[in-house]
Amino acid sequence: MAVRTVLRLPAPQLKMVAEPVARLDQPAQQVADDLVDTMGAYDHCVGLAAPQIGVGLRVFAMDVGGHPKASSCHGLVVLFNPEVLVGTEPKVHMRAV
Repeated sequence: MAVRTVLRLPAPQLKMVAEPVARLDQPAQQVADDLVDTMGAYDHCVGLAAPQIGVGLRVFAMDVGGHPKASSCHGLVVLFNPEVLVGTEPKVHMRAV
């Protein structure tokens, strides 16, 4: 388990298509653990994808439990090979820094 560096645009890894996870084995578990550890190291981080820590796999972790706008929560969730099946028009939210 490790806290990894979070990549930001224009990092080329963020523009590549992530590969599906073939097996839920120890390397896949390590990616999940690193995502959770890295999320925990950043204040107000509610979700992180494997490509954001330099891993080209389809893995995503999220936990909105501590977010003030969350009305319900299932706790920490790690998704392997997630797919968006239904979508709506994108909404952009800008936060003042």
